[in-house]
Amino acid sequence: MAVHTNVTNLIPDNMMLFMILESIARKLDAKVPSDIGLWSGNEIATYLKRDPRTVMKEILRRADFPNSIQLPSATGGKDQLLWKAKEVMEWADALIFIEIRHSVSYLSTP
Repeated sequence: MAVHTNVTNLIPDNMMLFMILESIARKLDAKVPSDIGLWSGNEIATYLKRDPRTVMKEILRRADFPNSIQLPSATGGKDQLLWKAKEVMEWADALIFIEIRHSVSYLSTP
């Protein structure tokens, strides 16, 4: 006959508390508001739902894409490129608007 043991009884209280707090922290995942946040190329890729390599090779190099900023690193050199999240979202919204306008004009052409 199998004996069922509650797993939580085997974990010390302080470890259980740590696991619960860690789980809560992951769920909260506090973010900087997008209107003041800076995004890396990977974060832009996530927002645009594109492969990061495609974003790096094609999208970030477009002439109409927002300008990047490069903060100084701790060693005095240059750190990774960053973009203002708000500008990236506005750029994407503008592309959507252009696509919708193009679709509407295409549909209304006799």
